[in-house]
Order: sequence, then structure tokens, then C-alpha cells
Amino acid sequence: MPQPDIEWSEKTGSTNDDLVAAVESGSAAPFSIIGTDHQQAGRGRLARTWTTPPNTCLTFSIAVPVPSTVAADDLGWIPLITGRAVVDTLRAEGVPAELKWPNDVLIRDRKLVGILTRIVIGADGEKTVVIGTGINVHLAQDDLPVETATSLLVEGFEFSREALLAAVVSRLREALDSAFSRPAVGTAEFCADMSASMATIGRDVRVELPGQEPLTARAVGLDKHGGLVIETAEGLQTVTAGDVIHARLL
Repeated sequence: MPQPDIEWSEKTGSTNDDLVAAVESGSAAPFSIIGTDHQQAGRGRLARTWTTPPNTCLTFSIAVPVPSTVAADDLGWIPLITGRAVVDTLRAEGVPAELKWPNDVLIRDRKLVGILTRIVIGADGEKTVVIGTGINVHLAQDDLPVETATSLLVEGFEFSREALLAAVVSRLREALDSAFSRPAVGTAEFCADMSASMATIGRDVRVELPGQEPLTARAVGLDKHGGLVIETAEGLQTVTAGDVIHARLL
């Protein structure tokens, strides 16, 4: 597997914005990475922003070319596949990480990792997914942005950001290749395997949907496109966008 091009800076506004611009201009090769020691205007879902002290987080974005064989509906799996790659990397080192639908990694129900994906059309007309990932590595307790966050340091784990980057990217590329190069993504076996690493499945949750009243439900599984299947008093329904809050945190 060829090594990716890596551009690293002391500080930037958003690695996601930087890489999106590079893809759109045609200057980013497939699997290029832009990272920074200090992200000053990080982007999150629902237009959220955040900042962290310098040299405390592993903050990077990677440009993943979308094969022509991948259906648009299956792109919803990419945040989950990315999160699973992070979870598997951390679990291999003894960290009890779990995946939260749709794009977070938790330890003890506290947020450790955030993931943001954006679909970009490059200068060549081809589709690329820019995946932004932020991992709280060296954040001290007093530096955590909210009480529901955590870091590897707070949880008692010491990691090199450089080694963690290499391990996560390697596992992510293998996971994406495995999921999309054969009839795997969306199969019952694939959905069950993804569900097994998720803290959300089997939990009572509150689902906050754009422009709608929140729903109280139980998360029961994933559909073939990565949507969260919930059970409400009215029956089963699938959520494809929105915030999911685990009941213990309500």
C-alpha cells in the first residue's frame, strides 16, 4: 500500500477546509493527509466548531477517492467505518473504546474522538470523501471542552500522536478497501460486525432530528446503508441524520 502524501502544519483553521480546497483545486493526491498541531477553527457536524490547546490532539483529514462502484447510499457507512478503524486501533492497545452512532468514539460514554465527512467533487470531476478526525490524546482534565469529553491521557493511556496517526490511517485504508472492494458493505454479516463494536445498539436514546421534536427510543440495529434503526412506541424507523444521546447522559 503506497504511503500517503502528508502535509503537516504548526497551526491552521481547519484541516477539513484545507483538504477540501486542495481536492477541489486538483492538488491533492488520493489518500493525501493534511494535519496540524493546533486546529483553531475545527469543523463538526451541524456547523459546530471547537478549538483545543496546541499539541494535545491528533487532528487530521484524509482524502479518500470514491470508487465508481460504490452507491451513493452506501457513503453513509464511511463515518462508521472510520470510527471502527479508530476503535480497533485503540482496542489493540488495551483502550476500551466504543463506537457511537453516527461519528463519535467513546470511552466510558465520554467523547474521545469526533469524525466529520464531506463529499467533494474534484477538479477531475471525480468524487472524493474528505474525512476529518480529531482524537483527544494529551488533553488534561482542565482542558477538556465539555464535561462529557475525555482524552487518552485522562483515561490513563500514553500515545505518540505520530504512531497513532500511522496506525489509524493504515487500519482505515484496509477497512475501506475490504468494505467496498467486494460485496461486503450492507450485508447482514457486515451490519452485525459493525453493530458489535457500537455502544449505541441496545441502548435507550434520545434522537434529535433537524426541525422535529426529539424522539425517545431504543436503538436496535443498523440498516444496510448505515442508518440507525430505532424502536419507538409507534414501531421501527430508521434515522439517517441527527444527534443521538445515550440515555445515561440525559
